[in-house]
Amino acid sequence: MLFIILFSAFYSHGQTSLEYFQQGCGKLNQKDYAGAIIDYNKAIKIKPADYASYWQRGNAKIYLKDTVGAMEDYSKAIDLMNQNLKITKDGIDSVNLARSYAKRGTYKYELRDYKGAIEDINIAFELQPLGTQPPKMMPDNDTPIQHRYKYYYYRGLSKYNLKDTLGACLDWNKAVELGNGMAEAKELLEKYCK
Repeated sequence: MLFIILFSAFYSHGQTSLEYFQQGCGKLNQKDYAGAIIDYNKAIKIKPADYASYWQRGNAKIYLKDTVGAMEDYSKAIDLMNQNLKITKDGIDSVNLARSYAKRGTYKYELRDYKGAIEDINIAFELQPLGTQPPKMMPDNDTPIQHRYKYYYYRGLSKYNLKDTLGACLDWNKAVELGNGMAEAKELLEKYCK
């Protein structure tokens, strides 16, 4: 028994950041969000400049309703991407960065930071213009930026809350157009954009 405990302790010290990251992803997929956060914390401790671990930890925090903590992780991931990655208009770096800004923008909306939400979603759209196809996505199951109708929807909500009804209506119209008649946006168009 003592051998197993010592071996486990030795093995856990020998794990790499990637192994902890992968364990975290497995736990996230199994809906063990607290366990995933523990593994992402370990991955970050070993490799603090790994944006993907911050990103995924943010995803786990969202499931635990820790929106503020998730925002901090998404912001850190974006900062690391901006520092460490070469940004190109059609490369993987701009896709991941665009996606990160877009997702963070939706959570800024939920936190009632409407100007911040609009800014983040605008940056996402600049990094990945409409019609570009991403070569690869970050390792999670979230909506990719090419399904941007949701981001037009959230940007429209943010604009509406800032009293920009015309801008909101234009974004909701685009959400309906891109989202195969997105019902939520359609309802808002009918209610506020006559």
